[in-house]
Amino acid sequence: MLLGVGTAKNLVPTWETLARKHSGSFNVAKLDATVETKTPPLFGVQGYPTLILFKDNKWWSYDGARSESDLSEFALRSHADQPGSPIPPPPRQYLTPPEGVSKVVVLTDKNFESTVKKGKWFVEFYAPWCGHCKQLEPIWEQFCIQF
Repeated sequence: MLLGVGTAKNLVPTWETLARKHSGSFNVAKLDATVETKTPPLFGVQGYPTLILFKDNKWWSYDGARSESDLSEFALRSHADQPGSPIPPPPRQYLTPPEGVSKVVVLTDKNFESTVKKGKWFVEFYAPWCGHCKQLEPIWEQFCIQF
């Protein structure tokens, strides 16, 4: 999902709520698209933040409303009405950076495919310089903790 500046700022509290409520239902992760440059193009990422759901070797772009209930509905149920696209293999492997204490999983080009193959993942493709992405970060963290 590509978001405009105002939209991304408004999404931060929603992400936090989503992370708290659905911790056991699906995983939450983020990928720095400015560092991990091989994976985002595989999914058509052209702007930040972009939100994509991964499950069972398939992926779905999210382009719906930005409310917690709409995001939850998509992650939990409504994506099932769409066929999804198969996850392409990564072009090559990279080193995985050390992870901090955050519950948000940091994906890299190296661990992306093997990670999203297992379970259900709601992934934020982000750029560290993106103001909208920075505002989304605490929401994304809360989203992960709560769910």
